[in-house]
Amino acid sequence: MHQPHNSSLNEGIDFDLFYQKHALTVLRYLNARLTLKEDAEDLMIEVFQASFQNLTVQKLGFTEQQAWLLRVARNKLADHYRLQQQRTSSASIDAVADVLMVDDIAHQPELFILRKENHSSLMAHIGTLDALQQEVLRLRFAYGLHSGEIATRLNKKAPAIRAILSRTLNKLRLRYKKQEEQD
Repeated sequence: MHQPHNSSLNEGIDFDLFYQKHALTVLRYLNARLTLKEDAEDLMIEVFQASFQNLTVQKLGFTEQQAWLLRVARNKLADHYRLQQQRTSSASIDAVADVLMVDDIAHQPELFILRKENHSSLMAHIGTLDALQQEVLRLRFAYGLHSGEIATRLNKKAPAIRAILSRTLNKLRLRYKKQEEQD
């Protein structure tokens, strides 16, 4: 757990003591609501930075301080999810695939044509999947989310997402295998 340093003791406020009294509660709150420990730690730092900028919170009683910090944590969490949602909705599988195809193919036209054909084939196969399978694939491979993060977004359990992902990938493999046998 990263601890902010005691940058200033202005007005007799001991920020280190304040942090030590409340950090565990804030971190537990955030860890319970986020998949990645690193995200929880980052948001916790933002919460305490906000408290250091608001000197009146330092003058509140212990319970009021904790309530204030948890309210700030809830707001930071909402901001985090809002930003994540904006990032997720702004990209598509096609956009990600296009970026991947641009790498070194400008110098190898044959490779470009093969990748374009593979991309078209993949998109056709993905298009035959149901909406949930497509969404799970998009969140996993286009956005790099893990099963737990996908589960949170889709209001499902992580094992269910892993099962959907596994079945979907197996279905795509079988379709590719059939296509190769036909060709």
